Amino acid sequence: MPKVRGKGDEAKRHNVSLRVTPAVMAKLDAAIAENGRSLAQELERRVSQSFEIEDELGGPEGVALHRRIAWAIKRADEQAGSRWTESPTAFWSALGAIEGALEELHPPYSGEDGELVNRHYFAKEQAQQGYDASYEKLKARFPVQTTPNALARALYGHNPPPFEPQTVADYRYDHIMTDEELSEAVTGMEPADEALVREHQEKSRALRMAEIAWKTDIGALFKKEEDARQRAKDAVRRERRHIIENQPATRI
Repeated sequence: MPKVRGKGDEAKRHNVSLRVTPAVMAKLDAAIAENGRSLAQELERRVSQSFEIEDELGGPEGVALHRRIAWAIKRADEQAGSRWTESPTAFWSALGAIEGALEELHPPYSGEDGELVNRHYFAKEQAQQGYDASYEKLKARFPVQTTPNALARALYGHNPPPFEPQTVADYRYDHIMTDEELSEAVTGMEPADEALVREHQEKSRALRMAEIAWKTDIGALFKKEEDARQRAKDAVRRERRHIIENQPATRI
């Protein structure tokens, strides 16, 4: 049978030897002088309090989170030049710091969500690498242009805007050409040069499609998380309103 604890068990104490730094001892001496406790009582209280705080905050992870939030608020106060409880500007700065601290602790995605994130992330990275490689080949092949070339005419027609010296590859952000525009742009080019331009257009399209897939599917995932956060906020507001509305009236 399990041992039944008696009242005398609570009164039992164990001797614990402890060495502390002079700085910690000075703080203990100040606490003892203020609270009127003995050194043993003060040490026991503070050790017990540390376990209580850890339990209240959900374990070591909760303690780490609250420390991170406290550090973020302190930094926000320093940047705002006032306490977050005294200034609206400091308050919103602290709120942003708290949200940032929480986002840093975002757990990794798992299950179907994790597979979705990984699949799109690696597809986007692969498309980016292919695009970068084709751009470097274009940049190495084509010298700086000082007059509008066939690619500029395909993009802007017969009245291009004032031309600035640039390479063919510098049009990479301006336009993904249609088949007709591409055919016109490579007219008269050497076969090897035409192959470079066509390859870059292909890689540009692949990167654009990978980015669209990422923004669409991952955006939907983030939207689902945002909706969950909003529901949680609404629940807290409702609970707070319920508490306020049901508080007993104070007699004056």
